[in-house]
Amino acid sequence: MESSAPYTRDELQTAGAGFPDRGLRCPLCNTLVPQFAELSDADEQRILELIRNGESLLAMAELQRVASCPERWAKIWVVHSGRPGVKIAGAPCPHCGQPLRTAEAMQCPHCFADWH
Repeated sequence: MESSAPYTRDELQTAGAGFPDRGLRCPLCNTLVPQFAELSDADEQRILELIRNGESLLAMAELQRVASCPERWAKIWVVHSGRPGVKIAGAPCPHCGQPLRTAEAMQCPHCFADWH
């Protein structure tokens, strides 16, 4: 049975570099998005602001600092803005017709066509 219980700092100390084995499952990519027990609301808001400003690397570094999580877990959390995505049909890919992730997307996540 899958659990979404947040990881404690003690658990994160021994987590290793693998993928998390619990969290909130993203319906878009099927990845478990880890949750962190010691991540305060103020820290989360600061990290989310960095993400909104396009500062993903700074957001990852800050999350690693405040939550003591592995780099891979920080990246997963930042890519998902802390919560799993919601399946929303975006504009269709001009090559395969599948929905793109954003209106500004220049590469298809399904057929990998690239029109940069």
